[in-house]
Amino acid sequence: MTETEFKKIIGRFIERPIPGRKLFIWHRYKEELFPLLPERLITEMDILELASSISSSYTDSHDDIQRELRKTLTKKLNELVSIVDGQQILVVSNTQLLARYKVPLSIFYSNYLMDRTIAILVIPRFRFEKTLPEYIKFNKEDVFKYFQNLLAEENKHNIIEGT
Repeated sequence: MTETEFKKIIGRFIERPIPGRKLFIWHRYKEELFPLLPERLITEMDILELASSISSSYTDSHDDIQRELRKTLTKKLNELVSIVDGQQILVVSNTQLLARYKVPLSIFYSNYLMDRTIAILVIPRFRFEKTLPEYIKFNKEDVFKYFQNLLAEENKHNIIEGT
């Protein structure tokens, strides 16, 4: 999807609710996103802040952390959807943690997305100040690919990438 197509969808959404569940992947820097959105409709959610509320007693088990992160995210999304007055655009940052613990996007579809809401997962492009040593294997597109593969069929084209 191009930035122009994305702006058209946001423009229509400002005027009225749009049928369907709308989840977007913003594969650019968050600072580039905000000028395209109406400030009055934006709600931000930082996954790292959510995770900080998870009890430290769960930090030894991957499965426990995943379960608690899912539970915490579900609760937060239910809170946000309960206060929707008009339309709401949820901008989700630090999504890498969701990928790390394989938290499914179905939580967004079943607890938040509706005609009056849009969720945008921000997956910034990675930049390193220095070249990584050869022995470090790091694919900077892994987080993006994880979410791209999880998108529901109705949202497969809702990816806005940077240049």
